[in-house]
Formats: sequence, structure tokens, C-alpha cells
Amino acid sequence: MIVACIELKPSIGERKAMLEILQFVERGLSNNPACLSCGVYEKLDQSRTILYEEKWESEQSFCNHIRSSSYLALLNAMELAQSKPTISFNEVTSTRSMELIEALRSREAKTEGEMIHEDHQ
Repeated sequence: MIVACIELKPSIGERKAMLEILQFVERGLSNNPACLSCGVYEKLDQSRTILYEEKWESEQSFCNHIRSSSYLALLNAMELAQSKPTISFNEVTSTRSMELIEALRSREAKTEGEMIHEDHQ
């Protein structure tokens, strides 16, 4: 799985336009079965930073998306930022859930390092 995260700080007066573009891309990706999820989030502090996130089932589907015409809209949203956006593309090889929290929080649990290391063997 590939997780793409883009953190944007909109230029003054461009917040609404940036959100509209990102939400347009998000709606378009809802019809793409290779896109596991897509979301637009906004910090409620003074910075009003916008986080845009996509999750893709494979590297190939993610690369195809970057090469697509719909990605141009995302690039246009980045142009509305007041500074260079923070972008990260993360390759996720395993995902764990509540069971990890329960295991690490249990009273009988081993040290955190031992627990996490054992789960990956």
C-alpha cells in the first residue's frame, strides 16, 4: 500500500479555492477501485494547514494516478500554497490495529521492543 500525504498552507485568500480543488479530486477518486481512500482535512489552529491524503492498493496504481490528467488538479492546488508543500509518499508493508495496543498495554506484556519485534517475525 502507498500512502501519499500533502500538507499545504494556503495563501491568503486562496483557502476556499484550494479546498474546492482538493475535494474535486477526492470525489473523482471515489470511483477508482485502486484508491483505497482519499481525504481532505484542515487544522483548526491559526495556520489552517490543509492535509490531503490518499491510500493506494499498489505502487503501480499510485504511479498511474500521478501520470493522469486528474493529478494536474492536485498540482494546481499546490500552486495556491503560500510555501512549498510538505509531501511524503510512504510504502506500507504491514498494518496493525487495536491488537497491538492491547498487547502493549497488558500487564503481562513483555517490554515494548520485544513485543513489536516478535510480531514481525
